[in-house]
Amino acid sequence: MEEQQLVNHGAWKYALVRQGLPLHSNPKFKDVSWLPAGARSVDNLTGLPILNNETRKVLIGEFSECIKNNGKWACINIDADQLKTANTKYGRSFGDEYINWEVAITTKAIEDATLSNTATVRVVRPTHAADEVIVWFFNLSEDDM
Repeated sequence: MEEQQLVNHGAWKYALVRQGLPLHSNPKFKDVSWLPAGARSVDNLTGLPILNNETRKVLIGEFSECIKNNGKWACINIDADQLKTANTKYGRSFGDEYINWEVAITTKAIEDATLSNTATVRVVRPTHAADEVIVWFFNLSEDDM
């Protein structure tokens, strides 16, 4: 079967599932209750909180508290390389599916990690880049690192 037909018929999804990889992200990372009521904007595609000014203020506050308390933190920026090329070749729906898969793999990896009870994880989508996901970790333990 031709590559374009495989994409159109979802064979790539079947291959991912056969390898035990998720197609959908964990709903707990879509929770926006940590944001003020008026700032709970979510990305229509992924359901993740959008990194806007209000979200940024909350993250800066959490980061500041973590630093004040000598906490450990980490930030991961995930960017899908060549997404524009894939969108051009296979269509935007493929790109949208890829972004959802990117979020699913990211949240699965976080979920599978054994983080301490003190750790806080925030997964957000920046408004400036359609193919990026940013993960913030606050109050990590030595074992988490």
